[in-house]
Amino acid sequence: MDCKNCEFKKRHFLCSICVKKILRHSQLQINQATIDRDEQIVKASKGLQFVEEPRARRAQLATHQRRVDDVMVALAKLRRNNEQSASLFSFLPAKPGLVWGYITNVAKTRRRCEGESKEKQPELSGQNLPIFSASSTFDPELVDLLG
Repeated sequence: MDCKNCEFKKRHFLCSICVKKILRHSQLQINQATIDRDEQIVKASKGLQFVEEPRARRAQLATHQRRVDDVMVALAKLRRNNEQSASLFSFLPAKPGLVWGYITNVAKTRRRCEGESKEKQPELSGQNLPIFSASSTFDPELVDLLG
């Protein structure tokens, strides 16, 4: 502060010339800080170029790993469902060509048993019971499977 009025410490007011000098000095400090900040940003950007590519690869790897984990969970669920289905059909013969023969043999056996039961108990032959109906003895899932 060059003016004598502003140099007095008791006064709390500044003249317009001193205010302009103070503002100019502050603006120079702000401009210098801005230039320093921009230089630091450029240096950091150059330094991050070496980090950016491996980071992108790690992120992509993590995404693929998550997808693989989801597929593995779905596969495990399908395996459990297949094992449950296999246990439901464990009574069927091992060869797929024999399945129809197995079912017809079961039907013949039921018809034979049905005839024997009719001979032993003639009073039940007139009734319409589901045990005497050969078509109702097939499992609907098997009929759909073989259908």
